[in-house]
Amino acid sequence: MVEYIPTYHYQVDQLVEQLKQRKIHVVFMAINALTYLNAIATHSLGFTSAELDVHVNKVNLQKETGTLFPKANVTLLPNNLYNDDSIEFDEIQIETFISDVFEANRLYIKSDTIFFLLDAHYIYHNQIIRVLERMIQQKAFVDPYVRTIYSNGLMEY
Repeated sequence: MVEYIPTYHYQVDQLVEQLKQRKIHVVFMAINALTYLNAIATHSLGFTSAELDVHVNKVNLQKETGTLFPKANVTLLPNNLYNDDSIEFDEIQIETFISDVFEANRLYIKSDTIFFLLDAHYIYHNQIIRVLERMIQQKAFVDPYVRTIYSNGLMEY
């Protein structure tokens, strides 16, 4: 049974320590700007900004989920999760990206805790969280390692 915990209250320093100790798998949007990804990866996980740019650009150009493993238990979601012709989101694509997170965890990272710490425009953010919550409720992924999934919850606007 997987426990899902949406939370707005988390200690970034504790999250960083868990990442350093490889006790958690954190999912970020592929945005290398003033984001949690940039702050944590460059200040605590040993990535240079240029190195992080390479990963972020690859994920966004290929429109595919990517991971920073084995250097870090981090997975990146593309920051272009919408259809090019409208502002409607492609939920099937989002499901695929989230499924890829669980596949990376199952095959490589093997963490019992995943935290979706999404820095994104609230529309992207909320759509991803809604799809994630639905997938958890429907048990739409197979990962024998995962016991707890956190997210930074739905944003109000």
